Amino acid sequence: MKKIIIMALLLALLLVSCTTTIESDITTQPTTTQQATTMREINNADVVQTDIEGIFYLGQSPEDFLSILEDEGMQVEETRLTPGDRIAEWDGFFSFSSEEIRAWFNPDEQNVRFNILTPDLATNLGIRVGDNKERVFELYGNNFTNDPYEGLWYYYTYDDLTIGFLMPLDTVIWWNIFIPSDQPSRP
Repeated sequence: MKKIIIMALLLALLLVSCTTTIESDITTQPTTTQQATTMREINNADVVQTDIEGIFYLGQSPEDFLSILEDEGMQVEETRLTPGDRIAEWDGFFSFSSEEIRAWFNPDEQNVRFNILTPDLATNLGIRVGDNKERVFELYGNNFTNDPYEGLWYYYTYDDLTIGFLMPLDTVIWWNIFIPSDQPSRP
């Protein structure tokens, strides 16, 4: 009888031990998946930016953009896209530009693109006008596409945003962030 009780206790202990291990594996699995997802989102967020140093941002109204440029003392002019422009499907879009920055707005007056021509403003990863091609590739990688029309633009597309670098003579002279024209505008 004593042997039966000892065996029953050992069996019960073994079952509890197995159950705890299985529960432990089940609870740690989602955490690992969540961590991997979070890391991917963090890495993507580092590359895909919707703003420039928290001052200019996609979805910004023309009034906000102009107000900031005015505060910086920049001369601004308005430009309307014409049928002769390369992005013909952007009919009704317009832009405001200075010598340092240009912002493109859709017909709903939401900013959908920035062109940066000054070393004063950097990408999220720290690329500025004047940086070399090697630094861009080091920070953004080699998964780019070239603009077949000009060949000097290097574009990196993430989700529904693109960042591009114009690099003649292997030096950034202009960079931009934008929502590709086949994507809906996002506020």
